[in-house]
Amino acid sequence: MVMDVRKAVLLAITEVTYDTDPVPSATVNAIMASAVTVKEMFGVVARDEQWKTLDKLPSVLGDRMGEITFETPVLGSGAAGTAPRLGVLHKAAGQSETILSNTSVTYAPTSANHQSCTIYVYLDGRLHKFTGCMGTGKLVFAAGKKLVIKWTFQGRWAAPTVTSLPATVTYETTAKVPPVCKSCTLTYNAYIGLVIANVEFDDGNKVIKRPSLSDPNAIVGFEITDRNPKITLDPESQFITSFNFRGDVLATTRGIIIAAAQAAGNTITLNVPQANLAKVDYGAANNIVLEKLEAECAANNGDDSYSIVYT
Repeated sequence: MVMDVRKAVLLAITEVTYDTDPVPSATVNAIMASAVTVKEMFGVVARDEQWKTLDKLPSVLGDRMGEITFETPVLGSGAAGTAPRLGVLHKAAGQSETILSNTSVTYAPTSANHQSCTIYVYLDGRLHKFTGCMGTGKLVFAAGKKLVIKWTFQGRWAAPTVTSLPATVTYETTAKVPPVCKSCTLTYNAYIGLVIANVEFDDGNKVIKRPSLSDPNAIVGFEITDRNPKITLDPESQFITSFNFRGDVLATTRGIIIAAAQAAGNTITLNVPQANLAKVDYGAANNIVLEKLEAECAANNGDDSYSIVYT
């Protein structure tokens, strides 16, 4: 029987102890996702010994790990001040979680005590379990489309098993009404008149594997050791005297705020207090000149280069 790529279920749960599977539930921990891809990465130990012929002996297995990539609509919990299920992924992408009861949940970069998660991927009859996962995310605002995050996680490998899809899968209550990028509130240096079709924010995490002689996969786990968050925008070019993109390059930081709203409990705001322009290029769309901007998300006091707020 063939396996159908459309029939996939992804579960994610925060680990209390690193690399210890808390066993996620399909009714509590299911994450709505698309473009789910599992890459099993096997280290090849080549046999390059010199001997009597030019042939090579068979390579042998080295380290093993998994990489999971997928895209999620950005769904709030439906209740302001209640953490969304995506919070599991935010925290495993090096972000702290701050909950203000009945008001908001904020995710911001943190430099210590990074949390990990376990990810289950059901691929129509086959189950992959990855523990000790840490990763990175890219938040994408595209005019007229769903607000999405593109995720990449690395985790410890285990042999997949033949397992049926869960009989019952329950998603976030807001799953049917994801925020769409229209009527967005967007300010650049408090200016609201820019016409922008696309904004992308990349948290820029550097995820490294931790080799270990004593581990059966030769990798004991993963850690986030650095980050370089960036934001890109493509405003239509226009003559504005209140600021000058080219004059700002590596000289003056600007605040950028963009929010996509659906309803209370399902509004998401990206806040970059100090966007430090590092690159300005010309672009074009439908014969309209664009400014292609790329900026660093710079810190003020530290761990404050950006925030993602659910309200």
